[in-house]
Parts: sequence; structure tokens; C-alpha cells
Amino acid sequence: MSMVYVKVYYDWLEVIETLSDAERGRLFSCALQYARGGEAPDLTGNERHVWPTIRAQIDRDNESYQTMCKKQTANGRMGGRPKASQTQPNPKNPVVFPKTQKSQDKDKDKDKDKDKDKDKDDIRPPTPQGGSARFEEFWAAYPRKVGKDAARKAYERRKPSKELHERMLAAVAAQKQSWQWTKGGGQYIPHPATWLNEGRWQDEAGPAGSGAAGMQKAVVEQRYDQRHYDPAEYDGPTEQAIEGARKL
Repeated sequence: MSMVYVKVYYDWLEVIETLSDAERGRLFSCALQYARGGEAPDLTGNERHVWPTIRAQIDRDNESYQTMCKKQTANGRMGGRPKASQTQPNPKNPVVFPKTQKSQDKDKDKDKDKDKDKDKDDIRPPTPQGGSARFEEFWAAYPRKVGKDAARKAYERRKPSKELHERMLAAVAAQKQSWQWTKGGGQYIPHPATWLNEGRWQDEAGPAGSGAAGMQKAVVEQRYDQRHYDPAEYDGPTEQAIEGARKL
């Protein structure tokens, strides 16, 4: 049995923020078609970069739904929950000896002690303020501080190892120097949640100072690269040459 609906999560707002209305519409239609038939149409716009994240979530939801259906089917084959008449003993023909009130109170006290011990075992040390220490290190390194809660969720979904975490930090440090991230005062830097969801640490950082800034730098360097020149060629005739010409 397949799902007849698609779950939509609040985190997707960060993922589709940079898309146009048309791209969002194509992405939503693609999600519905994929959830219903297992096949997705070809996407040609910017939505194709977001689609892998949406598709992975749909697959996880469908897998959870299939697991739940299998459990319900297995319970149904076993007869389901027993009826009340089958669980309540007949007072005229008891299957066990009745317990005294004192023994029942002891059992209750034992159950309470077990619950207390279980609660102690479940206590976990509190996490640092604002999330894990590794995420905070990533957040401090990332230049665009927007959507911190969404970024934390995206980071926790990735569950990066120590090696991957170090790779992310190195990628951020390199991409911060690229022209794509420095142009326009940093307005083209992707949101941290988008950067994590799309695996952008795998991108190749563009050369620093490329584009318009690099062209301007090259022009300035070329302008002042001339180290030797002929005054007669660049500055015109000298006063001595003019005076000599007058005497002729």
C-alpha cells in the first residue's frame, strides 16, 4: 500500500527561498508525481538543485509508512487486540489466587522505584546553548548569519563526522574568498541551511578576485607596470630643444 499524500515540512521554506514562483510550482508538481508513481519529470530550472533534498524526504516518509503498514498487517493476522471478555477472569473460576492489599501496595512501590531508576538512566547531559559544539563552530565560521534554527536542523540531519566537519570548515574558508561570495557585498552567499542541504562544501571555489574586481586589478597593474620610458617620447620636446630651434 502506497501513501496517498505528501508531507510538507517547514524546513522547506529555507530550501525554496531563492526559487521563483514558477520554479516552486514545478517542484511541487514533481513531488506529487514522484510520490504517486515513483517517477519524476525532468527539471530544467533552478528547482533541479533542490529536488534531491525533497525526494530524499519523500523516500524516508514512504519507508516509514510501509513499515507501519506491515506492523498493522502482522497484528491483524494475530487476531488484533484481545477482547475484554478474554482478558477479564471469571470471579467464579479464578485462574490465580487473589492478592492481598498489602502485597499489591508492595508491587506498586516496586514499580515506582523502577520508574525512578529508569528516569535517572534517561537523564542526558544538557547540550550547549544554541546546539552542539561542532554546529556552533560551523555557525561562527559561516559568513551569512540567517536561519540559524533551520541550519542547525540541516546540520543534525547530515550527522557529519569529525573529518566531514573539518572539510566543511575548510570549504567555507575557501569559498569566502571567492568572487561569487564577495560580489555585491555578500548578497549572493547561500543561506547556511541551503548550503548544508545541497552539500555545497563539495563545490569548487572560484578564484579570488575574479570577475569585475579582477579585471579592474589587472588594468591597474598594467597601467603601472611601465618602469622605463623615454622623456622625449612621452613628455614632448625639452626647453633646450626649443631654444636650439629658435637660434636656427
